[in-house]
Amino acid sequence: MEGNRSTKKSHKEWRKIAKKERRRHLRRRAAAERDADEQRQRAALEESAEYSNWLEQREAEEREREAREREEHDERERLWLEKEVKAQEEWQILQEKKQKARQLQLEQEAKVRQEFEAKQEAIRKKQEEEKRRREEEIRKREQLLKEIDDYIDDGIKTPEALREVIDSQPGKELCPFFAKTGACRYGDTCSRNHRRVCLSKVILVPGFYTHFSLEKNSAEYDTDIALEFESSETRQHFREFYNDVVPELESFGRIKTLKYCCNSEVHLRGNLYVEYYTEREAARALRKLKGRWYAGRQLNCEFVNLKSWRSAVCGMSKCPKGRACNFLHTFKNPHDQYDIKSPPRWAKQLSSSAQEVTSSSKKLEH
Repeated sequence: MEGNRSTKKSHKEWRKIAKKERRRHLRRRAAAERDADEQRQRAALEESAEYSNWLEQREAEEREREAREREEHDERERLWLEKEVKAQEEWQILQEKKQKARQLQLEQEAKVRQEFEAKQEAIRKKQEEEKRRREEEIRKREQLLKEIDDYIDDGIKTPEALREVIDSQPGKELCPFFAKTGACRYGDTCSRNHRRVCLSKVILVPGFYTHFSLEKNSAEYDTDIALEFESSETRQHFREFYNDVVPELESFGRIKTLKYCCNSEVHLRGNLYVEYYTEREAARALRKLKGRWYAGRQLNCEFVNLKSWRSAVCGMSKCPKGRACNFLHTFKNPHDQYDIKSPPRWAKQLSSSAQEVTSSSKKLEH
């Protein structure tokens, strides 16, 4: 009973169902009437000649339109294909150019890399060669220093390297002042050849002696500078310097001649010239003095080849150039110690007469 009571519909629900069915029936009848009207109209039109002509014309126009659209489509397709082919060709050309440019770039990079590697290899070889050369020079220098030490200390034969002569400008005329004094106002910039020796009896220590009076140079100070010192003060200062330095120089060997320059020119100012009796003694003195410090200055020593003291020292009693002369103007050593020793006059006359006899005999032979 409860189930029948729950399935029984109300009046409102039945009315709703009835309205729905009535609307469906009305829709079906309207659709049937519409279809029937269309059938009747189509049948009437098909029976009409104008409609047939219109349909045929419509179909013809449709075919023409489709044909025209097909032609336009084909033309657009053809144009598109042409453009595509052209674009493909251009793209291919561009790719070939890019490939060539890339290949050229790679070749250039490879060339640059090869050149760089070649330069690096050359630099490396040069550095290795330079290193080997330096090592060889160091080895030779050490060997030479050992030979020099053996020559000085053990009395062995003079090494061949010490007999070498070094020219600053080979093939050019010798500088007369450097050849006579071992010093030149132009230094290494001189246009003539400076010939240096590696071993000699004479040692030069440039600028060893310094005093305010030696700096009397108009280019450096005024002309009234001589009022600030006296010559006696210079002599006294030189004697003290002489007595301080000479004992050290005597400890290296027997000194034959010793001279200090009192020139005011920079290349001769305060230069010390020491001549020993033997080359071995001079080499010992050079080894001991070179690089030492005196009065706050480091000493620089070198061998000089003075052929004659008389040609190096200015022989004029009153030189017009004064101490600005390019020849040696020297201090007088205390008690004329280690002064220039010239042969006696009779020995000079005897040697000159012997030379005359020799020259006359040669002329008679010719």
